[in-house]
Amino acid sequence: MKKVLVFILLLTCGTVWAAGFSPTVLKFDAPKTMQYDFDGKPLELPITVTGKPATVLFFVYTKDQAGKIVGVQNGHLGWHYVNKIDTCVYMSEAVTLPVGKANITWSGKNSDGAMVPSGEYTYYLWGFDSVSPRAIVCKFFGGRQNQAGLIQEYDSNNVALSVPIYYPPAGAIPQIAKENGGYDGTTNPGIKTRSKWILGSDPMDSTLIETTAYMGWNDHGKIAFMPGDHQYFFVENYIVKAVIPGGMQHVMKFKWVPNGLSDQVLDFGEDGMFSIANTSGGYAGPITDNVNSLWLVIGDNSYPDVDNPEAMYYVDTETGSLLRTYDLSWLWWDQREAERGITLNYKYHGGPTMANFKNGRMYCAGLSFCMKHCLDPYQEDDNDVTLWYNGNGDYVGDRFFEPDRGDLAWLCSGGSGAPWVYDYTADMNGFSIFSAYDLGAVSMGLMAPDGTGVGYFAFPGEASAIKYGQLIVDNESAFDGIYCDNAGDPDLMRSLWYVAQDSFKGTLTASSVNVAENAPQAFLVAQNSPNPFNPTTTISFSIPDAGTVSVDVYNVAGQKVATVANEFMSSGSHSVIWDATGFSAGVYFYTVKSGEFAKTMKMTLLK
Repeated sequence: MKKVLVFILLLTCGTVWAAGFSPTVLKFDAPKTMQYDFDGKPLELPITVTGKPATVLFFVYTKDQAGKIVGVQNGHLGWHYVNKIDTCVYMSEAVTLPVGKANITWSGKNSDGAMVPSGEYTYYLWGFDSVSPRAIVCKFFGGRQNQAGLIQEYDSNNVALSVPIYYPPAGAIPQIAKENGGYDGTTNPGIKTRSKWILGSDPMDSTLIETTAYMGWNDHGKIAFMPGDHQYFFVENYIVKAVIPGGMQHVMKFKWVPNGLSDQVLDFGEDGMFSIANTSGGYAGPITDNVNSLWLVIGDNSYPDVDNPEAMYYVDTETGSLLRTYDLSWLWWDQREAERGITLNYKYHGGPTMANFKNGRMYCAGLSFCMKHCLDPYQEDDNDVTLWYNGNGDYVGDRFFEPDRGDLAWLCSGGSGAPWVYDYTADMNGFSIFSAYDLGAVSMGLMAPDGTGVGYFAFPGEASAIKYGQLIVDNESAFDGIYCDNAGDPDLMRSLWYVAQDSFKGTLTASSVNVAENAPQAFLVAQNSPNPFNPTTTISFSIPDAGTVSVDVYNVAGQKVATVANEFMSSGSHSVIWDATGFSAGVYFYTVKSGEFAKTMKMTLLK
């Protein structure tokens, strides 16, 4: 029986998908491999920005050197730890580029001003639209309490969804939370409700919300799905210490019933629950990963009970039995006070209180504390599970970094000077963002793929108000980007909004690059041309290997309306034409699939 890594999140399903939200995505195009002589002359990296203007940063990283980077501590007071992961050599200042072609210039020097040795390196581009106003995705719910919710990007077979699905956190719809005891501190069991929203739906049409209900206790955290069968989902409930001495955290498994009462799976765990005693609750909720079929992972934050561990529990998704425990306490004690010789009966704010899975890695953070860390939970050796942590984010994510500060009462009463953080998520290249509240008109903090702190950034129109969090869609769909709240619009702040974002990964090499090869270096799908069009348009793409290629067209409801091609093709570049005569004007999506590769793009038919 297939088993999977699950992080639990509560969800509700919607069945109708109407035209409405249709974002213009931001995309970077640059050489996958760029030759550079490392001779002291500036590198001119050509970059094309499409869709939206972007604030862009350029990074240079070691390449294939992870095995040599073992347990290295650096940064302020050694709070930045990296283990078996390539690390940052250079990070540029941010520049804002318009749509079109431009060059990124690099001197060939590292962040300390020394010349980088000749060799092979990974380079990254990261950026977001800092110019255009945010677009509304859904009026009715967005971030709530500790989480922004979950966006499901892949189906149960781990195939990218052309139309991702948003599952808000518990209590995200105030009227439902009030009536059914969502995230309200309820200690008695009762009906709890979760919701589902399909991206692209009409943002103002509440009839498109689908819900499911179930019996539970104090309901918080994200929802998670059964790998291989998304009919089943997991949620985490907490029973407070006033009811059960020490407190009790429960994970339960249900079969989704649209707009009805979900069916609990009673042969999961003991009496239908996997339980953790003596805990303050696992605010992050359970998490699953479609990529690997192994286990369900649940976080436990036992703040302020110093005798209980901060732990990650691996649970069999079929049986609900415990498979493994990974102790995180060493990350969540206040290490700085220990370094100063001060013993406090205190731990970071019950962390990690939030976690998200992306590309086989877990990204974890605490509600009001500086600690950010990245885990590879599939490593068998506990020493290799933590890839990096950063105890103050290289001054990004912490304002209490002075080693001689003595305001311990302030430290113990509220936090370590970090901004309030309500969610922490990453894109496929490992760039992670966290919401940043109480820093003024700041939207997010950014961490690079090895945990290097980059800086704080603001979305257009940001205000000095609470930020509930951000989520990233990065599955090569027509909905890639950041999904967030909007403190700049007080009437719709607790709604879901969109900001375009992208990152790009390439290679810098001292070796000459053979550009005469006929076969392309990557699977590429170009924007159709013309676009908009009437009635025909050309879809161009390149495939690295010969094989069967399909080109299908979908309407905004996600229904396939045409197959443009389904045939064996040689490696290289190809083009097909779609004749839309007889189709109604509007937005369509085309998906090109070749072997393990697939990409979806948006196009507009005019009449």
